[in-house]
Amino acid sequence: MPVDPSNNISGFVNAFSGGGLRTNLFKVSGTIPGYPDGRNIAFLCKAASIPASSLGTIEVPYRGRKIRIPGDRTFQDWQITIISDASMKLRSHFEHWSSRFNSHKGNVGDNNMFAIMPTWSITQLLRTGDALRTYSFFGCFPSDIGPIDMAFDNNDQIAEFPVTLNYSWWEAVEGGSPPSGGGDAITSILQFFGIPSSVGFG
Repeated sequence: MPVDPSNNISGFVNAFSGGGLRTNLFKVSGTIPGYPDGRNIAFLCKAASIPASSLGTIEVPYRGRKIRIPGDRTFQDWQITIISDASMKLRSHFEHWSSRFNSHKGNVGDNNMFAIMPTWSITQLLRTGDALRTYSFFGCFPSDIGPIDMAFDNNDQIAEFPVTLNYSWWEAVEGGSPPSGGGDAITSILQFFGIPSSVGFG
């Protein structure tokens, strides 16, 4: 069996061009209805993840054997971690956003829910700061706003809290440009469900 001449440290270095992907070089972008400074989200989002998705499997039996064919795709929830500003302004807007879907006391919500389900995204950055790849999440809403743990012995710590965002689907593109339709979340969601964009929700 012939020996691969590139199977050495030099070959590894060549395959490892660019120094590998840095998981601390990313930017989360999004809007919260009524929150005036979306730029703060990019600064205060401490942690996030490149999204996962799963393709279901359909098993077709035949004479004691099973043939596996791909089924339907499902998308997992997307969780981010937010550093709390001193005034808790960002957290309060997450809470208000959630209450617009279902209020804490009255058990009612906004009639036009699609208008408050924007598109969020996470962009992986190169070491130069340029955008490498952007994942956009369509139809986002906060399904869970996690706690801020308080304790007398929490010295030298800044409060942070997790937020779980639900969405309908995600798309990925090279660079930092959003995918087609990404700028209009309402239209994209309506198209996804086959609803004419002329239909009003009021």
